[in-house]
Amino acid sequence: MRLRVMSVDHPTGDAVLMEFLVPPGGMQGFVPGQFVTVSVRVDGVVHRRAYSICSTPDVLPALRLAVRRVEGGTVSTYLHDRAKPGDMIEARGPSGAFTETPDPGQRRRFLMLAAGAGITPMMSIIPALLQGEPDTEVDLVYGNRSEGSILFREPIEQLAAAHPGRFRVHHVLSRPSDGWRGKRGRVDPAFVSSLIDAAQEGEAHSDYMLCGPEAMMQALTEMLEGRGVPTSRIRRERFVTPRQTSPRPDAPQRGVYHVRGTSWEVVIPAGKTLLQAGVAAGLPLRSSCAMGGCAACKVKLHRGAVHMDEPNALTAREREDGYVLACIAYATEPVEVVSE
Repeated sequence: MRLRVMSVDHPTGDAVLMEFLVPPGGMQGFVPGQFVTVSVRVDGVVHRRAYSICSTPDVLPALRLAVRRVEGGTVSTYLHDRAKPGDMIEARGPSGAFTETPDPGQRRRFLMLAAGAGITPMMSIIPALLQGEPDTEVDLVYGNRSEGSILFREPIEQLAAAHPGRFRVHHVLSRPSDGWRGKRGRVDPAFVSSLIDAAQEGEAHSDYMLCGPEAMMQALTEMLEGRGVPTSRIRRERFVTPRQTSPRPDAPQRGVYHVRGTSWEVVIPAGKTLLQAGVAAGLPLRSSCAMGGCAACKVKLHRGAVHMDEPNALTAREREDGYVLACIAYATEPVEVVSE
């Protein structure tokens, strides 16, 4: 779909907030917490990046994205410096499984753990939960560098004022001013564990959602698992591209693809992923972010072996069931895969 840029704002020094107009029929099935993959052409080359949606489905056809500037980042720099109202930007989606669909009959207590740009999907999920589940409560722990770098500070304060007792916010700053009266440091296991202990004196948290730097999420996940929290109740959203963990295969392989009831035989060139080889051969494979972050391209590996970069969006259960992500999977021997 083609999104029209309606407004461009810079709420903090390193973030741009953009509002788009979605065309009729776009964003069907959008669930709070999902993302879109935008495509921009810079110096004649098309670049694709996935960005979480920070608005709720009820405000469509308006759609908001917040993008933090990445040092040396091609797309984030373009959106910060060159995007303007009236521009048309191509996008695909919505995609992603880091979501919540409000259910008015539910009564839950969420603990949201975010840092930096990790707040973006939660600015879709939190308002939707507070509005759509009248008995649900949300605790948000949000880490940033300083007061001036807190993205969505005013909307968060407005949500807290509108839902007293149901939405509690804990800001954590690593480099605050001398006048800062809140928590100093980082969103670490000790601080989060103390909040969980305090919550359990009343009603324990039922759901945990994490989005931020990989090291933070890993440390918090280990702490939660150590406290006996089931893996099924811990959900994480990653913004980083998986790291190459070993040399990629240097020989072509034969691939058999079963997609929508039709089978194809494809030669997978050395250094190309299952997705790249399939798309080049004209196969109708599903995909979105193309960097292992959404699982839209997952396929079931029926035969053969692949190497995948880590970390990625596959759950432990999906791995056990034989799924791989076509966008970051490199065949190390002849393979047969099924796209469901």
